[in-house]
Amino acid sequence: MRGVLDPGNVFFSFPTMMVADDLKPIPMERERRLASCDRVDMEAHREWAEAVLRVPEAASREQLLAAYEYARQVPYAHPGVSPEVYFCHSLRVATWSLRVEGAGPIERGIVGLFHNVLETSPLTREELAGRYGSSVANQIAALTVDRARETDLAYKPAYYQILAAGPRAARVAKIFDKFDNLFLLGLNPNEEARTRYLAEVREFIVPMARREVPEVEPYLGDLLRDCEIVGYFGTRRL
Repeated sequence: MRGVLDPGNVFFSFPTMMVADDLKPIPMERERRLASCDRVDMEAHREWAEAVLRVPEAASREQLLAAYEYARQVPYAHPGVSPEVYFCHSLRVATWSLRVEGAGPIERGIVGLFHNVLETSPLTREELAGRYGSSVANQIAALTVDRARETDLAYKPAYYQILAAGPRAARVAKIFDKFDNLFLLGLNPNEEARTRYLAEVREFIVPMARREVPEVEPYLGDLLRDCEIVGYFGTRRL
């Protein structure tokens, strides 16, 4: 981030920006993610830097900057994309999480940055706890999906109940994780998997967004309908 903006060396902040303020029409947002399947989404890095600049306390900005620098060095392993490309998803989730109003911007930003790190990297819960504290580590552990039980009808309700009972930062990260993934849902040729994903978002994420981030609910509803209409698009360009 120091190559984009350095929030540790500034003595001002921008006015708060709501998540919905910066969302473009769905086809444009989808095209951006399609383009970033093969290259780093530099806009994600810029948006993160600007979101950090809006955090008023210099010490908080420095903590977020340090977390970013650490997170970008993690050796993520995700099929078909490099660690640098995959990190941009985490960065978008973290940026949106940071923009949400309310107390605890540092925790929201850090949980967003590392929300999927236990599933996609060698980092452990103990390492996260040692660096960021047990609350952050526990939230990231709670966010980590047990893929072996993903289609178990009893598993997902229990999973979301755990998130509902925990700190808000994990719920915000989950909302934006699903939100960001929806733009590329049509890359999955498995119609049953796409249908199941949309049903999960409608059952669990939409009510959660209504409570936690109500300003994105209308866009989320439009995005769900768009995903149904577009279906499988099969290539990386529409």
